Amino acid sequence: MAITYPLSLPQVRRNGAIITFSSLKMTAVSNVALSSSIWTYKQFVQTHSGEMWRLSATLPVLTEEEASPWIAWIISLKGQYGTFMCGDPSRATPIGSALGSPVVASAVNKGNSTITTSGWTANQPKVLCAGDYIQIGTHLHMILEDAASGSAGTAVLSIFPSLRENVSANTQIIVNEPKGIFRLGNDSVEYSVSTAHHYSISISALEAF
Repeated sequence: MAITYPLSLPQVRRNGAIITFSSLKMTAVSNVALSSSIWTYKQFVQTHSGEMWRLSATLPVLTEEEASPWIAWIISLKGQYGTFMCGDPSRATPIGSALGSPVVASAVNKGNSTITTSGWTANQPKVLCAGDYIQIGTHLHMILEDAASGSAGTAVLSIFPSLRENVSANTQIIVNEPKGIFRLGNDSVEYSVSTAHHYSISISALEAF
């Protein structure tokens, strides 16, 4: 069967539980130009539209049987060519109540970092909290401010990064196990194995868009 991107993470189990990352570092990158006067040191700041996620992740020590699907998965990405879906497994559920069936309330153009949403349970003081993740389409966004739902079940969300593409009204907002689309940070694949056949695997990736 042909490989179709984006891939999902391998579902390798240990003692009945899916093996997930032992450590994950998410980096929010903004594109800002900063210069300062050589005489007064006064700073001049210009913000640009570029925003993105980077991640680096390490798996726990794996046996040969556990490591083999992961190694094959990484190689199947063909360096930076292929893409995969990934989120923060420690933030699979939001801190906010996240009650309802949220959607984008009206069409929003790409580049916007504020969106109006609907479909929430009404009158929730913290329907989402700052630091919660959501997924819109194939992109992962973080909520930057606590959001409350009004009497009509609407809520305005401030997000990072800004929207990657135009979003239609009624687009679903995923609040549980949100993920984004990523590609490897380079074209080389490596792993290490000890004489005891214990495998160590790490990946670095950047948001794909």
